[in-house]
This record gives sequence, C-alpha cells and structure tokens, in this order.
Amino acid sequence: MGYCTISRAAVGEDPPDDISFGATDELFVALDKLVSQDFEPIELTGLAVDDVSVERTVRRYRVERVLWARNARRFADVERLRVRRGDTVRARVELRALDDGSQRTERMSFRVPDGRRRGVIRIAGGATLASEEAGLVGEDGDMESGPDSLDALLADLVSAPRNDTLIGRASFRRAPVVLIEDRVVLGSDRLRLTIARRR
Repeated sequence: MGYCTISRAAVGEDPPDDISFGATDELFVALDKLVSQDFEPIELTGLAVDDVSVERTVRRYRVERVLWARNARRFADVERLRVRRGDTVRARVELRALDDGSQRTERMSFRVPDGRRRGVIRIAGGATLASEEAGLVGEDGDMESGPDSLDALLADLVSAPRNDTLIGRASFRRAPVVLIEDRVVLGSDRLRLTIARRR
C-alpha cells in the first residue's frame, strides 16, 4: 500500500471574488478521474491541501480570433491551410480581456515535419482545456486516446494544463508550445493542414 502526491497550481477565476471555486473544481475533476479509472483498485483514505495562497489579481482573457500564415506570408482568418514539409505555420492569437475589452496579441509557430500528409493545430486556453476534460485533437481529427495505466493517468493529472496558459499543439508535434500568461485564458481555435511534398 502506498500513496502519491500530486502538486498542482491554478489561478482562481470564477466567480472573480471567490478564488476557491476554480481550485476546488480542479481538485474534484482530479479525484473523479482517480476513482472512476479501471486500471487498478484504489482507496482514497484522506486528502490534504497543503498550501492555499492568493498572490495577485488575475485578469480573464478569451481567445477572440486566431490568424494563420505559412512561412513569411500574410496572416489570414482560415480554417484550412495547404503547406509543404519544412514550412513554418505561424499563428497570431488575439486575446480579449473579459473585464474591459482590451486586446492582447501572442504569437506561436510550428514547423511542418517530413513524412506526414495531414495535421491539425489547435490553440486553446488552459481554462478551456481543463473544462473540456479532454485531450487535444489527434492526427486524423479524432480526440487522442486517454491514458492506458494508472501511472499514465497520474502523469496526466500532474501535467494537465493550468488555466493561466495559452497552449498550441500540432498533432505532428510531440511537445506543445506553451505560453504562461498572468491571466486565465478561455477559448480555442483549430487549423487543419494539408501537407504537400516539397518540390
């Protein structure tokens, strides 16, 4: 019999005057995933919340629009993009503050690898991913499969996106591009890629 420790940090958001709501919700989701898994029998005998602290006021942003570009070309609002292996797909992510409507822009880029014919890039706020309780879109457009063991589930819980991140992931890219924001980020956008061979 053993125990495990999962350390997580979240930025409080909803409602803005009660920071405990977001943290409690995240804890409930993690516990629900543990008790409903079928990999190994587990018994929860206790729960300890070691540190709860409020460090600063946090703004809430939503992904308003994502503009896409291939290599050095102009950005455009598109759902599909034809690219070649070795190209760089650039994203300009427009975030809008929910309190005063001010706008902020972040940029990400993804290199198209060899040996693939299709791809999907998804950009999402960590708060959106957490609320969906889902993986990111797989290469064929289906949702990625979940963990295949209790250890993998625990690893997923530890590495789950925080709600103050803006995440960009391409299905042909192993590690996501993650930008840490000093704010809660909601919303998402997705781009489908058709990859042509280089001439």
